[in-house]
Amino acid sequence: TAGRTQWVRIKSLAGEICRIKPGLAGEVHAVSRGKAKSLKALENGVYALELAKGDEVLLYSGATVPRPVITPIPANPDACNPWGVKKP
Repeated sequence: TAGRTQWVRIKSLAGEICRIKPGLAGEVHAVSRGKAKSLKALENGVYALELAKGDEVLLYSGATVPRPVITPIPANPDACNPWGVKKP
């Protein structure tokens, strides 16, 4: 929203410790299947969390868990050219 990351969703394919720098403003929280997940702050905005193979976790900041919905951003018709590259 407005160029800022609101949430990050992670799915573990290997089942190991995940280290991530999500770029979220404020205190970062983690939730998995509706329950809070332990998240360890390292340095420089990097976090570590243990995930089992197939686990999914949602990282977010703020007081409430966001609804992770991805919707398309409407195109600007003046910036679109269906016939190729728009030259200046």
